[in-house]
Amino acid sequence: VLVVDGDASLLMALGGLVTVSTQAPARYLHILANNGTQFTGGSNLKVPGNQQVDFPGMALAAGYKHARRIDSLADWIAQLPSLMAMVGQSTSRSCR
Repeated sequence: VLVVDGDASLLMALGGLVTVSTQAPARYLHILANNGTQFTGGSNLKVPGNQQVDFPGMALAAGYKHARRIDSLADWIAQLPSLMAMVGQSTSRSCR
């Protein structure tokens, strides 16, 4: 299972992290795009405090087996094969 999530979306539904960890899927990659913006249909709103939020730490605290922060496209490309091969739910965070 591959999930692509946004920072605003995850902040509004943090219980989803616990739901995933409770189900403990063997093949699950949760990608979080941290762009600091929430689209509301009419305009984009800034996500309050999202740069201070430790999303990987929250995932680990909720029971995810793996979590890491990825800050560059080059790092994302380099790590993607190992992320896809990982067993146990995992999460990665990409910034801007």
